[in-house]
Amino acid sequence: MKVLVLSRYFYPEGSGKEFATYLHLKSLAYKGFDVVVLTFTEAREFRSEIHDYIRIYRFPIPRLSKAKIFEVHHMLFNNYYEKYIQNADAIYIVDRFELLPFVKRFRKPVVVHLHDYYPFCPNGTLFNMIHKRVCNIITKRSCVECVKYGTASRALLRIALSSRYKHFITRYTDAVLFVSKTHRELILSLYPKLKYINNEVVYNPLPNLSYVPLEGDDLGYVGGLSIVKGIHILLKAWTRIHRLFTTVRLRMTKCSSLSTTITSKLNIVTYGKLLGKDYEDFFRSIRGVIVPSIWPEPGPYASVEACLRGRVAIVSNIGGIPEYVGGLPGVYLITPGDVDELVKTLERVLFMTRGEVEELGLKNREIILRKFSNENITNRLVKLFEFVNS
Repeated sequence: MKVLVLSRYFYPEGSGKEFATYLHLKSLAYKGFDVVVLTFTEAREFRSEIHDYIRIYRFPIPRLSKAKIFEVHHMLFNNYYEKYIQNADAIYIVDRFELLPFVKRFRKPVVVHLHDYYPFCPNGTLFNMIHKRVCNIITKRSCVECVKYGTASRALLRIALSSRYKHFITRYTDAVLFVSKTHRELILSLYPKLKYINNEVVYNPLPNLSYVPLEGDDLGYVGGLSIVKGIHILLKAWTRIHRLFTTVRLRMTKCSSLSTTITSKLNIVTYGKLLGKDYEDFFRSIRGVIVPSIWPEPGPYASVEACLRGRVAIVSNIGGIPEYVGGLPGVYLITPGDVDELVKTLERVLFMTRGEVEELGLKNREIILRKFSNENITNRLVKLFEFVNS
């Protein structure tokens, strides 16, 4: 089967969403699917490559006037998109919702894979930044207030596009995929119209990550400076206990711009974005990973990776996190935003012997590998494409 993938970015560019898409497509390619990806890149030149049997065409993002950008997109659609759409058996859209009406003109089956809450939440987080809580109802007024919190000049445009894209998804798609049951339940509760089209839960595949031997006793955080990732909750908790564990450091990735006054005072080591051996060295030095999110993460790769690397994990009991890693012996679920509970759990982990931590970490790895079968996940995706193409 020939599958055309339309994604704004594609691994290694982007973040967890792009990584999960890559893992799905690699599995499909190994099953004999002919996979082509049309995507953008931050690089300045066009790139064509084949990776894991996936053909990838990366177009540079136009740095031109709005009129010229429209011309470039029109050219891309006429010269590339149209040709590959006509040649495909199915279209797989990750976040290029604006293309749905054009794609559907070719009468090809269309599968949309959602990895966050956009466009049903204009910010994609389903978390109200004004009231500091998960949204159980979305109104235009609450959205305007919340979106302005981060991007005031683009708030109304973002909300308008969000509304438009919701309509596109319900009208022009044959199936919508979610990354966890909680993810699906939350979106369906906000937008019941999706119940009337085929919707499925397809878990994110497990990345092929090896166990990393434990050589240090520090703690790790990989969420960056994002409020919804709970960095402020973590810093409050760490402020209260860091003097009790003077030999322990808190290591934080994607936090290199954090104030040196804070890092030196609280015994924090910061990094930029780590890859490859540097990331493995980071894991060697930590006994546990902290994921203090306050938004309902749909598919929590940070929590999953902690378990695959053989580490204990202190994670928020919210979104898809408990669905993926809940019940593992070395995973400690905490109430989102509860500093007192986080403090107690950090102390519990830090008072353990290294042997106890290693044993729990190895059990985490063993159980999560048994809990999630990439073969079953891929077969579920294959059956879905066969169904929409029948």
